[in-house]
Amino acid sequence: MRVLVAEYLVTCFRKEMVELYRDILVEGYAMAYSLSSILSRAGLDVQVAVSKELEQHFFL
Repeated sequence: MRVLVAEYLVTCFRKEMVELYRDILVEGYAMAYSLSSILSRAGLDVQVAVSKELEQHFFL
């Protein structure tokens, strides 16, 4: 079973919107990571990956 989660980055010119978008992405990653842990415990092979662009902009 494979679950694909794709992210779409939106360019914003207002700093507040960028920060809100970052919060949503971080929360989404946390949910995907939690789901992967549950599926792994159920015996499924799960891998979570983050694109290089997302990693550079939000997780460094």
